[in-house]
Amino acid sequence: MRVQKIMGMVLLRAAQNPLASSKTRATVFGVLAKMPAVTVVPDLTDPAGRHGVGASITFETPDGGWERGELIFEPDTYRFLGYRSWIGLREGGQVRELPGAGTAVITVKVVDSMPKVPKDAGKPLFC
Repeated sequence: MRVQKIMGMVLLRAAQNPLASSKTRATVFGVLAKMPAVTVVPDLTDPAGRHGVGASITFETPDGGWERGELIFEPDTYRFLGYRSWIGLREGGQVRELPGAGTAVITVKVVDSMPKVPKDAGKPLFC
């Protein structure tokens, strides 16, 4: 389980690389699809509401619950659209599903300098 979780994290980083070729992105998706803990889902929605093909990775937790991460790709180009996570908490005899983190890649640009941050911008939760 630990090896699959680490591999899932490595593949998530590879999928998020906006400069990767479509062949590389397709390879990342293909590797994910072959992992025992992964289920390919033909229609997942990213946090921005876009539909794509996904790789859903589920890991059991020691307390009888689970955590699931969903990597969502554009069906034709395998461009990475986003990531969602879910947590299954055991409460009594049932498991309750709660949303976890989520990201959506809206635009990717190559620029020659950092953009100015507006003075009224809030502080990021994490970087």
